[in-house]
Amino acid sequence: MELIKLSFAISIIAFTYSVILTEPGMLLEKIASWAAFILPEWLFMPLIGCEKCVAGQMALWYCAFFEWQLKLSEYIFVVMFSIFIVTFIKPVYSWMQRF
Repeated sequence: MELIKLSFAISIIAFTYSVILTEPGMLLEKIASWAAFILPEWLFMPLIGCEKCVAGQMALWYCAFFEWQLKLSEYIFVVMFSIFIVTFIKPVYSWMQRF
């Protein structure tokens, strides 16, 4: 259950960081624009440009540094489930923006 909570938290943080905060007029808009111009796509996408890539990277590195006692199967679960959850957050967010 803790791993599911961790995956949800990472997914929400990754989505907020890579989608919401990079929209026009938001805090990271200029940084995202600069990064898209300067960085090659293979580097830009996992750093800020793709919410699935960002969720996977955040889960990967969070578990590597703070949850190092996890078994390999649990580690893979957190990374994969974080990416999976983001795919559901995006349509819900798009739907909510219409109101």
